[in-house]
Amino acid sequence: MYSTVRLKQTIGGILLTILAALFIGCGAAGKGIKRGDQALARGDNFAAANEYISVLVMKPKNSKALAKLSSIAKPAYEQKLKMAEGYKDQSDLENALTEYKELRQFIDQLKTYNALNFIPLDVNKAINDVSAGAAEKHYSLAESFFKQAQYEQAISGYESALSFTRPYKDVYEKIAESYYSMALNREQTKRYRLAAENYQKAFEQVRGYKDASQRAATIYYNLGVYFLSNGQCRKAYEDLSRAQSIIPQYPEIDNKLSAAKERATTKLAFVQFDNTTGKDLAGMTLGDFIFETIKTNVQSRASQFIRLLDREQLLVLAQEQRISEGMLSGESTAPMKLEGVQYLIFGKINQVREVHSGLSRAPMSAEYDYWYEVPYTDDKGKSRTKTEWAKGTMYYSSFKDKLSVTIGGSIRVVEAKTGAVVINHQISEERMDDITYADEFRASHELTADNVSYSDDLKQLAKMRRELKDIDTIAKDMISSIAATMTGKILSSLDITPSISDPTNLTYEIPHR
Repeated sequence: MYSTVRLKQTIGGILLTILAALFIGCGAAGKGIKRGDQALARGDNFAAANEYISVLVMKPKNSKALAKLSSIAKPAYEQKLKMAEGYKDQSDLENALTEYKELRQFIDQLKTYNALNFIPLDVNKAINDVSAGAAEKHYSLAESFFKQAQYEQAISGYESALSFTRPYKDVYEKIAESYYSMALNREQTKRYRLAAENYQKAFEQVRGYKDASQRAATIYYNLGVYFLSNGQCRKAYEDLSRAQSIIPQYPEIDNKLSAAKERATTKLAFVQFDNTTGKDLAGMTLGDFIFETIKTNVQSRASQFIRLLDREQLLVLAQEQRISEGMLSGESTAPMKLEGVQYLIFGKINQVREVHSGLSRAPMSAEYDYWYEVPYTDDKGKSRTKTEWAKGTMYYSSFKDKLSVTIGGSIRVVEAKTGAVVINHQISEERMDDITYADEFRASHELTADNVSYSDDLKQLAKMRRELKDIDTIAKDMISSIAATMTGKILSSLDITPSISDPTNLTYEIPHR
């Protein structure tokens, strides 16, 4: 019996949903037809037709919309065609093309709903003709710019021609020649980087165009050699890499790239992180955890020109160069002739404090309201009941607990050869957590009963969190914060490519194939 009732209810719900959807659909369709009629009244057949089509999109079998669309299909078509041809006669080929494309879409929609009751012109041919005309217009304009050596404007015109018809005449060659001519001019005026970029664009347009690739690679190579000889090794590596990407077997490129990469790389060694307090948190060796987190962050964010060494690798280097381990103390500020590493990182923790107040319990009381039914006899002698409200007193316990954790110290980055401190970061991290909640409620009435009411604040207090965050979570959050700050300082100070001006004179010869 129960299943039958539920089935009937389910079917009834489905039918109601379908009827509601039909009602909404009918309403939307009615509005669409009304908008179409309004457009028709103001003489806009094309807009009216599109409103009727929007109705058919929702309800393909709407006979009213279909009849109205069929009756104005040809006038709407003629209206749009007239607009397209009007733009064409005015030589506004871009707008003409837009109108013809919208006309083609309209014809396709008429076919979809079997409302095409006339023979339209070949719109695809019209679109092709207008596209060709627009391409010719932009090509001719580009040609005039090209003859006047206005190559940037010429390139823009050639690219516009391609946007209408692809491929079109010798446009790619003309664009390549424009870039090549611009590059020659910039090379002659000693704007070498711009010249290389333009040569590169020339051979990207037409593969193997003249000697554009050789010229681009040669300029990048010589820029790289220039920066390498002046100690700007990151810039050197970047330009040499560009040269190699154009001509992989460029002479001597591998040796130059290796030298630039090695000399550009900044090596940082994590030496030691002392904890003078002797205290740790949640069993963590704090210094090791902080160093490891910093290393992980730097490795994930640094450029390819940053290399990190741990203490073991540093000690091997020092031993090979007969430098005592004592020289690697964080207290030492003397420069050292240590090859293979530029910067040493030291850390010190001088404060670790964990203060836990412990859970306290305080007896509390509060009033609550409750109602009950009271029988009485009315004036006519009939037995009735009325609701009476009264107050009661509840008793409960308020619990509180608090934890604070502090880590203090410093992290220093020292330049190995000079002993200069380049980064001195003071650690001062503190985290606190506290809880307050209510429990152990006692009252003469059931406090969750429907006839009992008390303050929302007290209800919320009874739902509050009852456990402090664990010390492991707090410590990891503090370490993460310390590492994030230090990582930012390392990268902003040591992982930078200086802004260097290009040379104003380069001597080189373009190799021939």
